[in-house]
Amino acid sequence: MNILFRNGAMVPPGEPDSLADAMLSLRRISDRRNAMGKKGRALVKARHNFSVIADRYPDVYQAVLQDGIRHCRSASQSNGRRGNGRGGAA
Repeated sequence: MNILFRNGAMVPPGEPDSLADAMLSLRRISDRRNAMGKKGRALVKARHNFSVIADRYPDVYQAVLQDGIRHCRSASQSNGRRGNGRGGAA
């Protein structure tokens, strides 16, 4: 089963015949293919431009930092001692 969206097509994983069918359908329907390409490009430009990605960096760093702190606390508690944040005892 192929599902054609406004900006792409979805086919089940591991089904090359479905992928081929979707590609052939798009080959036959040039207006739809061109419209999907334009909408897909606009979507990528809107979601993945430099300023959008740069705005996400603080959240990514904060999540990594929080995960690291949780990991250090968990490791030090499971060792029965207080950690210094560097993997050793305080």
